[in-house]
Amino acid sequence: MKSANLHIRKCSLPIGVVCRKFPSNTTTQSVRSEPRNPSFSSIDSQSINPNRVVKEVRALMIDMGTGYFKAGFGGQARPSVVISAMVGRPMQRSAKTGDNRQENYVGGELRAPIDLRLINPLWHGIVVDWSGAEAILAYIFEKELKVRPEDHAVMVADPPLSPVTNRERMAELLYETFSIPAIHITRQSLLSIYAYGCTSGLVVESGHGSSCVVPIHEGYIMPHITATLDYGGSDLTKYLLKLINHNGHKISANEYHLAEQVKQEFCYTAIDFDCEMRSDTKEYTAQYELPDGKIIVVGKERIKCPEALFNPSLMGSREPGLHTVALNIINKCDPSLLEEMYKNILLCGGSTMFSGFRVRFQKELRKLLQDMNPQVQAIPERKYSVWYGGSILSCIKSFQQLWVSKKDYEERGPLAIYRKCF
Repeated sequence: MKSANLHIRKCSLPIGVVCRKFPSNTTTQSVRSEPRNPSFSSIDSQSINPNRVVKEVRALMIDMGTGYFKAGFGGQARPSVVISAMVGRPMQRSAKTGDNRQENYVGGELRAPIDLRLINPLWHGIVVDWSGAEAILAYIFEKELKVRPEDHAVMVADPPLSPVTNRERMAELLYETFSIPAIHITRQSLLSIYAYGCTSGLVVESGHGSSCVVPIHEGYIMPHITATLDYGGSDLTKYLLKLINHNGHKISANEYHLAEQVKQEFCYTAIDFDCEMRSDTKEYTAQYELPDGKIIVVGKERIKCPEALFNPSLMGSREPGLHTVALNIINKCDPSLLEEMYKNILLCGGSTMFSGFRVRFQKELRKLLQDMNPQVQAIPERKYSVWYGGSILSCIKSFQQLWVSKKDYEERGPLAIYRKCF
């Protein structure tokens, strides 16, 4: 098989970001696509055989969320693949020698006609089951994106305050299992702020498994005052399930996905929660048809569910509300940064997608800071802000020198990632 030189292809983004394009009179970084034995080396483009086929590829961006994995090519406005982070494993395992049945079922494979035990390989964004994470990545490469992983650089993001061992193990998995030629690992909150076209501000993120508030100044995270919270979208769904069953309906824990659908379709954030709770319930009534044809009626559960982000005690949490944490973090910032933080409060994550959430969040902050007039921003793409920011970053010309090549990894081991991944 002939080797092919891989060049980053020019892409088009809404904000005009352009991928790296190598000039013809300079040294270029290339990946030779030899099966399972790739290299990320420098060659002189003048010496390239003009008859050789040149294959243009783009880097891959993968956001490993607790609820969903998002993946796609750098330069795209939306991820090409969004699949559940759940992994299914057979309930019964054969003890016969030579039994080579599939161990992990991912994505569409979860509909297989066998009894599966569902597990989530991530907890609050941190990988706790590497076998499951590997199975999901393999499924994305082979079944969804239909690419050879050894032909593409890959960017992944990890959550704030995640242990350093998580990055090192991720590098080991990508390099040694998938033979990725170059990787970059960065913080989710950094990519989220890039999605807004900013480098400074307060990122308020609420995802499936957890929430966080991260102050960033000129592209640098301030970890000493970063806060993480143990509640997120999954907790809201469980709370909604409890509210629905309390009203006489019967939805089992195994039908968790039905409560998730109700949450996404009918729930919204009340601008004045106390006032709406005193209103007639009939004004908020909505009907949802279950797969078996039964109808469930949801009323004020529609506003009680999102309210838990402002008052977590409703769902049994002792942690403060998201707006309170945001205010506390801003007050811990250096006085010279206060105005910058107040003007750039950026909402990110799927749990901030409730209708009215931005208005209510800004109202609560202004109630506590009457003299500062905080500004809360919310882009329509914030559900995928981490992935979108990575898609932008992977295409920026000045970023290309920050890819960590497999050669660097082979020379220095997992510690090589700390030279370029901050």
